[in-house]
Amino acid sequence: MATPEDLRAEANKHGDLRSKYMEQSKEAYAKGDKKEAKELSDKGKEEGTRMEQAHERAAKAFFERNNPNPTDLTVIDLHGLQVKEAVQYTTSRLDNCAKKKIATLTIIVGAGNHSEGGAQGRKIKPAIEEILAQRKLKFTDNQPNHGCMLVEFNGDHSSSSSSSTTHSNTNTLQSHNRNNEHEQTLVIEPIRKQDNQDNNNKKEKEKKSSSCTIL
Repeated sequence: MATPEDLRAEANKHGDLRSKYMEQSKEAYAKGDKKEAKELSDKGKEEGTRMEQAHERAAKAFFERNNPNPTDLTVIDLHGLQVKEAVQYTTSRLDNCAKKKIATLTIIVGAGNHSEGGAQGRKIKPAIEEILAQRKLKFTDNQPNHGCMLVEFNGDHSSSSSSSTTHSNTNTLQSHNRNNEHEQTLVIEPIRKQDNQDNNNKKEKEKKSSSCTIL
């Protein structure tokens, strides 16, 4: 069974043949041999079609090998994919995450060690960043590991939940304070009534004492 690497090598082989036939077609046309140029051009187009088909099979094989659990939508590994392929698979995954209301998605783009120019020559990550920017999705770079992008889908939902919780707590506290004030009123009111009764009794005694003295 052909490996993903074998399929990618096959695609590159067809790509080389396409370039070869197209170059020969140009040379034949320059010499005035339009018939030969047309035949070589057609061969080049055929190799181009084979190349695209082989790249598609290679991408599928790489993706399935690096993402063995198709039901896990929280992680997507783009290793082995070309930029166009990575964009297609990531776009599809983002759509699925939105439909399934997934909270976060870890996109593994790699450190770029196999790209031309090392980490500075990474081509997939800028393409993925552009997709996220278009969708206005926030992400944290190199999280949870180096070479990863942690995308958050429910940032607004979290803020709303926090605000709701705070509002609920505030209402609870206000209700608690009102209950305390009511309890204090119930306790203080009888005391006030007792104080008023004592004052009335005192005034009455003073009045009687004054009357006796005058007599």
